[in-house]
Formats: sequence, C-alpha cells, structure tokens
Amino acid sequence: ELPHGLRMRLGGSIDFDDLLWARCLFDSRAVDVLMEVPVALQGDSRPSAPEGTLMLSLGEVDGRKDVWVSCSERIPCLVPGVDLLNHDHHGACATPSFDTERQMLVVKTLAAVQAGSELCISYGALQSVEILKHYGFCPRSNPHDRCTLGVSLDNSEQEVVLQFLRIPTDQSLRPRPVDRDDPTGMRHWSADVEGWSTLGILSPQLLRLLRVHMSESHFNEDVPPAKDPLNHLDGKCLDVLENLLLGLLEQFEAVAPSSPPLWWPLCGDTVEAFRASQHQLMEDNIFEVRAARSKLGLPSELESHDEGMQEVLANQHLTAENEGDASFKRRKVA
Repeated sequence: ELPHGLRMRLGGSIDFDDLLWARCLFDSRAVDVLMEVPVALQGDSRPSAPEGTLMLSLGEVDGRKDVWVSCSERIPCLVPGVDLLNHDHHGACATPSFDTERQMLVVKTLAAVQAGSELCISYGALQSVEILKHYGFCPRSNPHDRCTLGVSLDNSEQEVVLQFLRIPTDQSLRPRPVDRDDPTGMRHWSADVEGWSTLGILSPQLLRLLRVHMSESHFNEDVPPAKDPLNHLDGKCLDVLENLLLGLLEQFEAVAPSSPPLWWPLCGDTVEAFRASQHQLMEDNIFEVRAARSKLGLPSELESHDEGMQEVLANQHLTAENEGDASFKRRKVA
C-alpha cells in the first residue's frame, strides 16, 4: 500500500485497479522522446554503450569514483499536444526529440506534407494485437503484424533433430508487402525466382520444420524447395500448411453475433477490425503457399484423392489453436 501521507495527497486510498487504470492511461498517450545526455552528466571518459543506450556520469557515489549508469535514449513522456497525434504506419513525422538548447520538444516532418492534411506519427512497429491492447483501436492493414505458429511434437527424436538443426518450434507468419501501385499484390508474385525465394514471405525455417515433421527418413534439410528428392515431400508440407491456415482462417470469418453483448455497440467495430486484420494475414499466407506451389510446379494433393496423402493427414493431424498467438500441435489419431 501507499504511505498514508501520499494516499491523503492523492485524495484517498489507491488500489491495484486505480494503478492499472493510470498505467493504461499513460501508455495510451505517452510518446517516446529522443533524449541527449545533459552536459552535467557527460563526464570525461564515457564508456562505450550499445546502440540506443545513453551513459550518464554520476561522478562519485558512496566513495566510488567515476560511476556510470546506462539508460535508454528513448524516454516515454506525456507531452500536451503531441498526445493528440494519431498513428500512421507511414507517418510523416520523425520521432519527437528534446532540444536541450531551446529547452523544448521538437516534432519534425520527414516528408513534404500538403497544407491542411493531418500530421501523424508512428506509434512503433507494433502488431495489431499490441495496438489494440495499448491504444484501443486496430488498423485493418498492418505491415508489422505477425502471427506466431507454435509447434508441439510428440516424437522425441524429431525434437532432438530440431534442436540439432537449430530450427525453432515457434514460427511467424507475416503479411505481404504493401505496394500502393499494386493493391492486388500480383507484382510481388514472380514465377522466375528460384531456391528459397520461391517461398515469398513464408519462412524457410517453417518449411524446414515441416520437412522434419513429415519426413520418415533422413535428408539434407538445406536443399532448396522442390529439388529432387524432396519435391514430393515439399508438396506434402505445403498442403499441410495450407490446410492449417485454412483452419485458422475460419476462426476470423466475420460473423455477426446472434445476441450481441452489452459492449458490442462501443467495441464491436474494433473487434471486427481486428478480426479482419487477422483474416487478411491468413489470406496473405495462403496466397503465398499456393503461389509457391505454382512456382515449383507441384500439384495440390489436398484437392485430389491421393490415398497416401489422406493417410498422412489422418496419422499426422495438425490442428490450429488461437490463444493470443495461433499455435498448432501434432495430434495422433487413434
């Protein structure tokens, strides 16, 4: 609890919910400000520091001479006026900075801005769920969005292989790059690429992981996609991945609730925006799976009646779960 005197100055007792509300209020309005080391704290022989870190000289402390402390060069601050600037991934304003000579906060534009247009800053390379959590809104298109697929294997030998090959069991899906002159994304698609580039935005590590999961024999995991003798295996891996993504896609289909909850009139549009952003993320990766299959000249066995593939999908069933991050695990079917 807070000291009695402090509680009285704040107007009474302060509980955890009050502190949580205050923290949320601060996080939703604060901006990172680039700071410089004050002259009084610069010292004579400043030690090296990691990028993005400042070193402050405290002089002599408790008998110790030449004491240095580190802090981030970006300091979260509440600044009247700046807290009213909205977010844009392509905001024209630079990160706010503090001018020590003029003793004022400076917000500069980095690009030509038409008179009368809105000035925006970027709140950072945040995922959609982070923007929703900290700021209470969600953009329908977010180039920094990610969806993490977590893999759980029942086979201990496969886990050892993954550790040996340094293949992480958590893999990220990302959106296709946005080209304002190419809204369909077809310019990004090219049939002339070779090797790992055929996967587009799909992670090579994700394909390597699926190879380990789906293969029943040893192989060279560094062989590029669709090169013999792995072309048939890669086709199976792409089919399994597409099947998984289609399952995740269904979770984000826009379905109006039959009996909307009481908060729906206030938050329904935001929830739908988040659902739409995740739906688009899944669609982007499904597009890339199908594009990779087309580039590699591989048939889709999910659409055929190949008994071997059906048996694989039955014996090594991958299911998708969405708990904040999407995850999938191997589940044996009796």
